[in-house]
Amino acid sequence: MSGLPSILDNYLDYARVQSNFAETGIVDLGQLKWIYPTALLPSIGLLANNPSSVYVPPKDPSAAGYIETMLEKGIQYHPGAGSYVPVISLPEDERKLDPVLAEVYRLNNDGREYGGINAFKFMVGELVTNIYEHSDFDHAFIMAQKYPGKKFVDICFFDDGITIPGSLTRAGMIFGDDWEFIAQAVNGLSSKNVKERGYGLTTNVRICTEGLGARILIVSGKGVLYLDHSEQKAYNLRDEYKLSGSSISIRVPYPAKEIDIYAYQK
Repeated sequence: MSGLPSILDNYLDYARVQSNFAETGIVDLGQLKWIYPTALLPSIGLLANNPSSVYVPPKDPSAAGYIETMLEKGIQYHPGAGSYVPVISLPEDERKLDPVLAEVYRLNNDGREYGGINAFKFMVGELVTNIYEHSDFDHAFIMAQKYPGKKFVDICFFDDGITIPGSLTRAGMIFGDDWEFIAQAVNGLSSKNVKERGYGLTTNVRICTEGLGARILIVSGKGVLYLDHSEQKAYNLRDEYKLSGSSISIRVPYPAKEIDIYAYQK
């Protein structure tokens, strides 16, 4: 897999865990030297959907400790949680969402270092709303993890719902490969009526790639779409790597300058 964007390599760390789980029933993270949010969130989803499965932590104590912290403290939403950046579970009832989002914003200093308050709140708010509108999830998680030494922030969203291809197919829209459904959603296609709001991906992609210089990886079903300010790349995953749900990972340069989101809205 050399030559692929590193954020995709991060997802493939999870894909191999999932493939091994299908054969053994073990969620084995033992070989991972570190785990990034792109792999962590679907791994937590795998554990949440298979609570009786055997979990093997990474052999590296730093990675194992990081995951343990997230599993113990981050998987449930607790008002007033600590200042660390946790994995936060979205409530099943959207009416209970506002205090959860408020906590996400607080823990990330309202995104002041990730493009500014307006950009961060628009990005998170739109993508979370779209999870509720389109995915029919049982479990959904969001997190942001800052890596000052590496000079980037990963902002990630995961849900175990019906996938972007599944949502569009249910609405009667048919394309070829799963990545084509994702590309259409990025370009503004929605499973809802055209008069209603869509996935919110189009504006978010422009804000992130053009405004912030970010890299985006969207995985849904067997489809993968990678985007940055200069290119898009599409991939089809092997059957054993198919994601039962959708994942959106946004890798933002850190610190990112404040941007005017209205300049990127169509």
